[in-house]
Amino acid sequence: MNNESTGVNKKIGVGLFFQVLLLVVALVLTIVAIVKSRDVNRLIIYIGQAVTCALFIFYFVCHLKKSTTKHFKWTIYSYAVLEALRASLLHTENVPAVAGYLARFILIAATCTCILFADRCDEPGSIKMVYGILVLEIIVYAIFLIAFPGVLLGNFNRFLPFVGVLIAGSLILFQKTRIKQMNS
Repeated sequence: MNNESTGVNKKIGVGLFFQVLLLVVALVLTIVAIVKSRDVNRLIIYIGQAVTCALFIFYFVCHLKKSTTKHFKWTIYSYAVLEALRASLLHTENVPAVAGYLARFILIAATCTCILFADRCDEPGSIKMVYGILVLEIIVYAIFLIAFPGVLLGNFNRFLPFVGVLIAGSLILFQKTRIKQMNS
């Protein structure tokens, strides 16, 4: 039994490292964007991303061993608020109408999925919701790359929408770790 728990603890340690690494990369990208941003709407989104990344890092590092889900749910709700901000403050000037509406719709769907996941995070099937969030983030990233001309203006701008994918990826790793921890 001791060997099994040691193996689980090693997997948890590796998972925690990669979760925090993804979030640190997202936080660094966001901080650089905050410094470079001159647009108020984007600045609000970037500050929201930085706060969300910081909350996730804090929760993942400090509360991983605790079995309570209260703080975890609030962290997920902060991510849902970020997605709602992204949907409401999205610039769609010079963007095809279909792409703008589709991006907003997908961001709203990601918001709803985050809220649903927060409500059901202790259920075994909740990992499917997190995968859904990741898929939605990847689709939004692809739409930004294809249809939003501002994303293609510079090399750095191409990576800013990728922050949502990084956050969702770290959330998948964390939820897998939580499920392993709950089952052991």
